Amino acid sequence: MVSKEKKHLLITLLGLTPPIAHLDVKSPNVLLVSCDPNSEICAKLSDFGTSVPVTKPLLGTEVSNPVWLAPEILRQEMYDLAVDVYAFGVILWELRSLRDFFGEINFFSAIHDRIVAGKRPKIPPSPEKFTRLVSLAWVISTSNLI
Repeated sequence: MVSKEKKHLLITLLGLTPPIAHLDVKSPNVLLVSCDPNSEICAKLSDFGTSVPVTKPLLGTEVSNPVWLAPEILRQEMYDLAVDVYAFGVILWELRSLRDFFGEINFFSAIHDRIVAGKRPKIPPSPEKFTRLVSLAWVISTSNLI
């Protein structure tokens, strides 16, 4: 399952010493690979150009698309590894809904404002564990990850 593979990669990055923050986790950076048409598809996270080892809280960003950015980045606050977890939650929502996150909104500034205000699209009907995982990814406390 594609989302399971992404989860394992994020756990690997976060589990390194020091942990690595990707800082640009988004669905366009997930590559789907299969060397054989009869084999399972493998998901690979790409574009590590913004990745950094995290030894202290971070500030600022090199990414300007608000769709996958955590609220603390958009508010220009200190943040940590949890921003990748938030983005993973957005990807899970996209996989389940088969839609773009806030895809009905045409302007990045409006998406930015909604995310900062704490608004999220409704999670489609899903197993309880899935709904809980996405919800936790969107509200996880950043104070316990560094």
